[in-house]
Amino acid sequence: MIPFERTATGTAAASFTDLERELLTDLAAQVVELLGEPSDEGFAGIGGSNSVSADPAIARLLPDAYRDDAEASREFRRFTENSLASRKVANARAVIRALAESGEIELAAEA
Repeated sequence: MIPFERTATGTAAASFTDLERELLTDLAAQVVELLGEPSDEGFAGIGGSNSVSADPAIARLLPDAYRDDAEASREFRRFTENSLASRKVANARAVIRALAESGEIELAAEA
């Protein structure tokens, strides 16, 4: 990988090899698969729950916010888990789209 560098126009650009593109695309697809598609109940059985997922992979993606305060973690999870999962899935899909086009990535500040 050629590291991200700031361009003259204020964007950030990087270049990836085919192997790096494949690896990053696979990892992003795994995030989408783990968290699933949104439904009325949330993401793949998560969302507004009271505790961290029993699935260790999902638990790493959506850990407790306060390790020393179970009640605060439950409240934080109840109000934010769906939006955090939604944002992670959207970001993973953006990575997949960007890498599908070419190994050259350029991100504007808002991206």
